[in-house]
Formats: sequence, structure tokens, C-alpha cells
Amino acid sequence: MDNFDYKKYLKSNRINDEAEKVNIISEDKKQGYDDREDESLGARKGAEKGKKVSMKGRRDDSYGKFGKRDAEKKGKNKINKENVELNEFDAGVVAVGAPIVMSVVAAGVAKMDGSADVIFSHMSYIADIGVEYGAVAANFEGFGVVSLSLKSLSIGEIGITTIENPDGTGETFTPTSIVAGVSYSRQLTESIAIGLTGNFLSDRLGDVSASGFSIDVGVIYDNLASVNGLSIGFVVKNLGPNMKYTGSGLLNRGQIEDVNRPPNFYYVDAAAFELPSNFQLAVGYKPVLDEINSLQFSGIYQNNNFSGDEYKVGGEYGYNNNFFVRAGYQFSPPAVEEYIYGFTAGVGVDYRVEGFGFKVDYAYREVEFFDGNHVFSLTLGF
Repeated sequence: MDNFDYKKYLKSNRINDEAEKVNIISEDKKQGYDDREDESLGARKGAEKGKKVSMKGRRDDSYGKFGKRDAEKKGKNKINKENVELNEFDAGVVAVGAPIVMSVVAAGVAKMDGSADVIFSHMSYIADIGVEYGAVAANFEGFGVVSLSLKSLSIGEIGITTIENPDGTGETFTPTSIVAGVSYSRQLTESIAIGLTGNFLSDRLGDVSASGFSIDVGVIYDNLASVNGLSIGFVVKNLGPNMKYTGSGLLNRGQIEDVNRPPNFYYVDAAAFELPSNFQLAVGYKPVLDEINSLQFSGIYQNNNFSGDEYKVGGEYGYNNNFFVRAGYQFSPPAVEEYIYGFTAGVGVDYRVEGFGFKVDYAYREVEFFDGNHVFSLTLGF
């Protein structure tokens, strides 16, 4: 435990899914986090006064010395059933919040029968990190469902260190990471729903920042092979162009050797990095029981471009469409090191009256080395 480097782990994993996430840069990307931090005055705040740099060294820094790294969801206002899956839950966390949980992608939203749904959620992630999420979806008859979402990552204050003060200057900075999304979804047939989400991405680390754009696309097919209750779907998430950090924090002060001139600033050109995208394939089954009791089962295979494959299975029992108990498990192949998630559990209460729906959910996920994740969400349906 004492030897576990949580900073290193944090940088090599995404939040989203749960976090999905939120663009914490992996060490397996083209530009390492530590490399950028070392070069960034936004993270270090250290003007490298008096530093003597050779002409070659200055040229190498200006060109950028990081280089490439090795690759590596029927019934009126049924919020719980064909749920508006706009939150951070997935099959591994809440264990089937819908027949197939698409996690933020708009395909599941196309199944909403009410006029509008609103959701708020908070996730207590690892190492005192929080993930806040909010979304609203509106159903336009004959057109489809349009939804807006906003997700933010709160890391807290980090102490500033410099070359002269490696133990800290007493000052702090607060990294921010925000994802704003606009989604459109439509029920094409009784069985097929599609969805598309466009995301604006923004990361800031002190005096350096990066922004970009990505898309999520998903499809859900219900009653597969004419089997009532059997659903299948897929989603591709976070596809977009490379992002790149810029800002005054990449200015360094140095002095050229053997030249009679005062120190001046040179700019470090940070390397562009790829987005942490993934592909999910999901299968869900809801057997027919009776009007009071219900069961749902689902599984998800997730392939990530910067980490190992993940598998998520879960089940849900519902009583009278008002009270729900869920359990699940997440795992990864043995070859994937430092995978820390495991057992999941959750409960939900769904109350509906006169066209108004009120739903509260809680989910827990076991995490090795850290305290478990806690997710609270509130959904209102109109």
C-alpha cells in the first residue's frame, strides 16, 4: 500500500465511464503527464531564473522534446425502465438501470415517453476526487429527443512547487476538467433507437489549458431475433481529433551560453495527445415475470484504446416498479495490471403520479487501495 503510486494510477485511467470520464492523460499517451508538468509553469510556477541553456538545448526545447510514446434503454414516464441514461452509471455500477445501459450516449434517451427528464448526480471517486453531472432531455414529438449535459471533475487544490522550492511555495492551483454535451436521439422503429452526442472538452492545469471536440454514437436493438426482452447495443465514445496544451505556463526563462545578452523566454511546444476513446458492446435480457416483480440482466464488453479490456455484468430486481435492488461485478483480464474495481451494488426508489416521476438512486462500487465509490442521483420526469 505504501508503495502504491495513486498519482500514477490516476493518470493512467479515465473517469467516465464513470468517469468516464474526463481526459486525465494516461502515461501511455504520446505526451506524459509528468513531462508536461515538468515543463509547465502553470503547474510548477517556477521561472527558471539564471538557467543556462545551450543553443542546441534551447532549440530542442522549442521544438518539443517529448516525442511519441509506445502505443498502447415502455409505459408513460417510466424513469427506471427505459431510463434516460444521461448519468455516469453503467451496468457495472448500478447493475442495469436499463435493458442495455449506454452510459451518456443518447440512444437510450430516444425511448423516453414523457415530455422531459432532468437528472443530477454526484460521484465520490478515488483520492478525494468528485464528479458532478447534470443533464436535461426534451422529447419533441415527430422529431426525436434533444438533450444537454454538463460534467465536471473536481480535484481540489494542488500545491505549487518550483525548482527553487521543491517542497512547495505555499501557493496552490486547482485543475479543472469539463465536458459539455449536446445529444440527439430518435426511435427509428419499434426495435431500433440511435443516438449521437457532440462533446466540448476543456482541461486546465494552472496556466496551461487544452480544449477539443469529440462525438459519441450508439445504437440499441430491442427484441433481438424476436426474443421478447432481449436487447443488444453498441456505442463508440470519445472519438475526436488530438488535443494539445498551450498557454503561458509553457514559457520558460533561460540564458544562452557564451552569448552576451540577458536571459529571455522561450516557448515549449507541447506534443498533441490522443483522446481516450472506447468501444462498448452490451447485451441485456428482461424475462417476463408478472405485474409486480421484474428482473433484468446485462453485460458489457468494453475495449479501451489506452488501457486493457473491461467486462461488466449486473442484475436488477424490481418490485411494483417502485423499488429496485441491483448488484454487479466489474473485472478485467489477469494480464491488465492495476485494475482496481470489483463488486457493485445499488438501490433505487421510483415514484410516479399524474405524469410526474421522481427517482432517487444510490450505487456503490468496490475499489482496491481506496475507499469505495459512492454515486447519488436524482431524476425528475415530466
